[in-house]
Amino acid sequence: MARFTECASSYGVNQSGAKPVVLSNGPKAPVCQYSYDDVHIIPSKQKQGQHEEQHPSGKLCVF
Repeated sequence: MARFTECASSYGVNQSGAKPVVLSNGPKAPVCQYSYDDVHIIPSKQKQGQHEEQHPSGKLCVF
């Protein structure tokens, strides 16, 4: 049995522009879903940071 999680959303910025002001679970109708089987953690010795990758399914993954 697969577990699914809706994508979270954020909007607005604080005064410095660095962090989202409002966090939510997204719109009423989910815009995307992923299963825990879709999540892959890849250990890296490189400096931590945000990375975007285009998934073959067309989904944009940010990690």
